[in-house]
Amino acid sequence: MSKSKQVKNKIVGEGSDEGIQLRKGKTAESIRILFRYQGRLCRETLPLEHTDRNIKMAKNKRSAILHDINNNQFKYEDHFPNSATVRKINERREAELRKEEETQKKSIPTLGEYLDEFVKLGLRRWKNSSKNEYEQVVKQLKKIWGNDKPIQDLSVKVIRDWILELKVGKSRMNNLTFPIKGALGLAVIDGVVENNPFDHIEIPSLILKQDEDEDESEIADPFSVDEIDAILEACRPQEREMFRFAFGSGLRPCEYMNAKWVWINAEKHQIKIAGNYVDGIEQRNGKTAKSNRNVQLRKMAFEALQNQYDHKSDELIFLDARYNERWDGDKAIRARWGRILKAAGVRYRNPYQTRHTYASSLLMLGANILYVAHQLGHKDTTMVTKHYSAWIEGGLDGKKRARLHALYSQIDPKRRNEFPVFDVSD
Repeated sequence: MSKSKQVKNKIVGEGSDEGIQLRKGKTAESIRILFRYQGRLCRETLPLEHTDRNIKMAKNKRSAILHDINNNQFKYEDHFPNSATVRKINERREAELRKEEETQKKSIPTLGEYLDEFVKLGLRRWKNSSKNEYEQVVKQLKKIWGNDKPIQDLSVKVIRDWILELKVGKSRMNNLTFPIKGALGLAVIDGVVENNPFDHIEIPSLILKQDEDEDESEIADPFSVDEIDAILEACRPQEREMFRFAFGSGLRPCEYMNAKWVWINAEKHQIKIAGNYVDGIEQRNGKTAKSNRNVQLRKMAFEALQNQYDHKSDELIFLDARYNERWDGDKAIRARWGRILKAAGVRYRNPYQTRHTYASSLLMLGANILYVAHQLGHKDTTMVTKHYSAWIEGGLDGKKRARLHALYSQIDPKRRNEFPVFDVSD
């Protein structure tokens, strides 16, 4: 086989030149073009016979390819659309683009990252707050906004439109906006955003107008004095004192789970409500405008505090006795409350009904409507009349009235008893 050589079962024949190989198979001839592109040696075969015309055409094609490569104008698919190399180049290009996008994506600070950072730093000073509750709020915000939402995208308009769409009350609004405002504050400190959009938003003007006593909107379904006794009997010791206090003070669950010993004025037999605990966040402002208030401690509530003093913590009055820590929120209380009512054989009503029981009991004993409204933290008697009108003149038989009076009587015998005098034999 003179003037030719065999290469991988192909014959490279006479007439091959630099960058051009004349190849001959068993049944056909072809011309291979060789060139370097992107640092790789490329080989493309043209199904052409070894005629002078075809060889010249192959050489011209190679020259055109080299010209385009030198001028950064070469497009592989234009010259060899069916080449396997084209598919490999496209796959490599797509992989590089994906990698570049991922790298760019990672370099953009996200709301999710700053929410996590806000909670991480906040837990240093929120020593009595529950990590699980904070994570629950942040998890909900990430679901709303998306974990990878670029924090720079949270403009004044974007946040304002979001608030308008929420259509929630003041308390819920504070819970949802507080972490985002804090996250944006950290982004300002880091120089990621120029300013905090919340500095330019008047949230109160955007909140859906609601009755300030919205939390009283559920139907009052209070417990009877017999049911109160059965419930307290089914409680564990520390739980018993907490629920005795709830029945005897009329505080909301979010208030008594946040109650502190420094709020107690033993001399005046009262507690000064100065905030609440909602969705894992301790808030100084109450649930309504009149929520921060002084509440007189009735006999049942005062005795509960005296007994609870044996289980005294440094700050909070009531703890979850299972872990000796702050209650994780009203969900944890509801779960335990359900078990207690089942053990007591009492028809289920939620823990908020202890507040309704307090109000209706005072009214049945003859307390002044304005006084009851003040104790509950209402601005006037409207809500009291609306929700408890059936109990204002409901009355009680003598024995049950006496038992109820024993629970809700004044502690100080020198203080005027606001309940009318009654005959227990009635």
